[in-house]
Amino acid sequence: KIAGTNPSQFNCGNSGNNPVETDSWYDAVEFCNKLSENQGLQPCYTINKTAIDPNNSSEVDNLKWTVTCDFSKNGYRLPTEAEWEFSCRAGTTHEYYWGENSRNDYCWYSANSGEPPAIHEVGTKSQNAFGLFDMCGNVWEWCNDWNGNFTAEERNDPTGPTSGSTRTVRGGSFDEDETSLRSANRDSSDCATLRSPNLGFRVCRLK
Repeated sequence: KIAGTNPSQFNCGNSGNNPVETDSWYDAVEFCNKLSENQGLQPCYTINKTAIDPNNSSEVDNLKWTVTCDFSKNGYRLPTEAEWEFSCRAGTTHEYYWGENSRNDYCWYSANSGEPPAIHEVGTKSQNAFGLFDMCGNVWEWCNDWNGNFTAEERNDPTGPTSGSTRTVRGGSFDEDETSLRSANRDSSDCATLRSPNLGFRVCRLK
């Protein structure tokens, strides 16, 4: 309803409650702005599709839109990598946020997602201590940050590097094993070319 089209490759049960996947990072930030405008909020992203981003060093991104994020706006955006992990861990320090509980109670991954593996409705597994569902498994999730090494200086609400060739993804997916479900696990992809059925996003906003 917001974007006008649905890129998803899976329609399991046609419930309307599946995570949307097969989105590029650009698709995700455009959706955030459209959702903000739809709800009368201030869009966080300024998107210039004609200006090549000098901070984007990707050799495969054929778009290289210049995208900036104003974190002071009250609209929707992608979480930073730090926000994502804070939300995933929900106060825990275990390797996996469910601690000693069974991972099967909390996430969809290759061992329990069927044959062939596929995404499932959101909210059908247990929530974490913050009340969030599917933080690990089901689909990888785009973060706002360029991918890069963590630095000791960035300890208070870091927003990631100022440049890079790929954006960070977190959380693991339905078609990967349990090692991808670690709260600290991270991967990355370029902004434009990867549209994968195991990759989606979740949005956040200031209140």
